[in-house]
Amino acid sequence: MPAKVAIIGGGVSALTAALAVAAEGRSIVLFEKRGGRPHKPSAQDFFCHAVLAGGTDAFERLCPGILADIVDGGGQLCDSLHDVRYVEDRACTPRQRSGYAMLLAPRPLIEDKLRERVVKLAGVSFERAKIADILPRADGRLSVVGGSGGTFDAVIDASGSEHQWPGLQGVELGSDRLEQPVGIEMVSAHFSLPVCPERRSGLLVFNAPPPQGKLGGQLMICGPERGQLSLGWRGTRRNVRELPLWDTFAAFAPDVAVEMALGWRQSSEVQTYRFREAYYHRAAGPERLGVPYFPVGDAQLKTNPAFGLGTSLAAISCLKLRNVFSARPAYDPVEAARRYAFACRGHLDTAWSLTTTTDGLYDRPEQVRGLGRAMLNFMLGRLRARFIGSPALARRVILSAQLVVHDRPWFDPRFAVPAGCASMPTK
Repeated sequence: MPAKVAIIGGGVSALTAALAVAAEGRSIVLFEKRGGRPHKPSAQDFFCHAVLAGGTDAFERLCPGILADIVDGGGQLCDSLHDVRYVEDRACTPRQRSGYAMLLAPRPLIEDKLRERVVKLAGVSFERAKIADILPRADGRLSVVGGSGGTFDAVIDASGSEHQWPGLQGVELGSDRLEQPVGIEMVSAHFSLPVCPERRSGLLVFNAPPPQGKLGGQLMICGPERGQLSLGWRGTRRNVRELPLWDTFAAFAPDVAVEMALGWRQSSEVQTYRFREAYYHRAAGPERLGVPYFPVGDAQLKTNPAFGLGTSLAAISCLKLRNVFSARPAYDPVEAARRYAFACRGHLDTAWSLTTTTDGLYDRPEQVRGLGRAMLNFMLGRLRARFIGSPALARRVILSAQLVVHDRPWFDPRFAVPAGCASMPTK
């Protein structure tokens, strides 16, 4: 197995990968584009991210006790079935307990807790450098260009890069890059809520069907007094930053606008960012892969941000990365890369199907008549077995994609309603 490993990146994916592959005698170098937190706050410093059940399980298995540390630092754990809401024909399925934990936490908090563990690992070092390229060598190893550079037995790409490395152009990577331009502008803001001890942490994902608009996003309840709203406007000529946040959301979710009027107060500036494209390095023929290259996180798959899948996918991939690096008997680096690509195919296919089903239906609504039963069963099986782990939650995720096609009511905010608010709709 690789004795010298380069990890490109310094975020959640890179730090999780370091925890996954660290072993006695192995030398690991993390190349970070910047050292520490940037001076200018970014949206990532304010807003929470949802780590779904498969991701929280992977984090805990890779780093026992990490979830408790994140919760102690201000993160929230909630039940992935009981507190994640999707709606079918205005009727919510009965509340049940799944036993699967979902994590709601700001990404900097997750990064800090992971970094605390990584810096204690023997053989791990950090270098501040912008890597410009990855070059294959005649001996089967890889060289990185940038910083002090060097030659490594394996390279883990957790850079989040949305472009392919020039040096790997024409190299057989055992995967096909699939792309889907989406062009999303997103706005996010935190809100303080009326105090309600009965309000639980949770997540509500929504997509508005045509002809109302191409709006998607999530409402996250981060605690009894704090909420977060993220909106994305897809494929329009107007810049989403020009749209009044309150008016925009009221037009698509009047029920929640009622609750906002009852006491929601904005507690942070509106943050904006762009989401350029969804792409996926599909493991079409991993047996053809000829270099020890291991993509993780956004370098592996870029998903629709409305679903909050990114961190979960990275954690699950890193768990499978650990499995191939610690296999006995040990694989050579190229064989390990092949097995890793094959092992990741299931959960990445699932997330790609979910992302492209939801995004792609906006492009040709006149050609869509709803998802066929066979396709629904296929996606349900994938979600149940390989990603979420909760049959009922998987069904709700699929239904949220289906609601994009069928012009049905698509939102139910009742899980976030303060107790005793008679003016809030009950149906």
